[in-house]
Amino acid sequence: MTLSASGLKDAIKAAVLNITSAATANTALGNAIATYIKTNAVINFTWNGIDSNPATDPVTVCTGAITTLTITLTPSNATSASTAMSSLSSSITTAVKAGLYNVTQAGWTTVAQLMSDISALSISVSNKTTQDEALTSLATDIINWIKAYVPAGKLLGSHGAFAAPPGTGATVTGIT
Repeated sequence: MTLSASGLKDAIKAAVLNITSAATANTALGNAIATYIKTNAVINFTWNGIDSNPATDPVTVCTGAITTLTITLTPSNATSASTAMSSLSSSITTAVKAGLYNVTQAGWTTVAQLMSDISALSISVSNKTTQDEALTSLATDIINWIKAYVPAGKLLGSHGAFAAPPGTGATVTGIT
C-alpha cells in the first residue's frame, strides 16, 4: 500500500461519523490516523551487509513499515481554532515520535528504531468552509509530513548470513 491524503481523509470521516462526544471523537480520530499510517506506509531502505568471507550482500534494498504507533488524543478545551490545531499537532507529533519503524520484509532481522527525530507537524485547516475541505487539508498535512520524514538512524541486524558492519545497516530512503 501507499499513503494518500484521500485515503486518510476517508478513514477519518468513517471513524468519526455520527460521534457527538468530544472524547469519543478524539479517540476515534487518533485510532484512525494511527491505523491508516501503520497499514499503508511503506518504508524503503537501502541495505549494506557483509558475511564472514567477507562478501557483500547482493541484496541492497528492502522494505519495512511503521510497526508501532498509538495516537492518543484528548479534548483540548481550546477556545479558538488555532489553539485547537496547535494542540492536535502537538499530540500527533508526540505520538509519532514514540512510534517505531523496522524492516518487515522476510529474511531480515533488524532492531526497530524510534521515530524520535521527526519534525513537528504543522496543521493548516483555517479558511475551510466545509467538513470535507477541512478533513482533506488535515489529511494532506499529515500525509505530506510522514512522507517527508527520513529518519537519520540505521537499523542494525542481519539478512540471512549477511550482517550490518558498524556504521552501516538499513538506511531509510523514503516513505511512500
